[in-house]
Amino acid sequence: RRVPPHHLAACHRWVDTDRGRGPVFDRIGYEPGASAASENLERGNAELRHAGFDSLAVQIDVRKTDQVDEMVHRVLHHYGRIDVLINNAGINVRSDLRHLSDEDWTRIRDVNLDGVLRMARDGFELLRKSKRGSLINIASIMGGRGMRQLVAYTTTKGAVVALTKGLA
Repeated sequence: RRVPPHHLAACHRWVDTDRGRGPVFDRIGYEPGASAASENLERGNAELRHAGFDSLAVQIDVRKTDQVDEMVHRVLHHYGRIDVLINNAGINVRSDLRHLSDEDWTRIRDVNLDGVLRMARDGFELLRKSKRGSLINIASIMGGRGMRQLVAYTTTKGAVVALTKGLA
């Protein structure tokens, strides 16, 4: 079951495991419309709790190290470990290289690549505590291709693929 995100609002991933079907991750990435993201996160958290799952909702901006640290601390306090960490943040600005501003490049890289790195790095010890933790980094098929109007997006998603291979 998938609850579609609004840009990068709450995204619920459900998987089938030997213990049954259940949610494995609930996170907010960069969201320009924070109130919409917050409403989606709270709605998703309420749905999970209503379905009988122990759910912890934390809204963060993956560009901010202190917010990632705080989320990891809250997960540690609440659960003691992370079984599955899915990095699924991504933003884009349609622009070719000639028109791509430094601000847009930095913002896209900071969410799409640096946010993945922050989450993987800061969540690593909690994944190890699981003894069978899994880190899943969502990139894009576009990360292996080039597209003039998506130059920043394809570059950062290709770097996520390289980062993932390096961590494997």
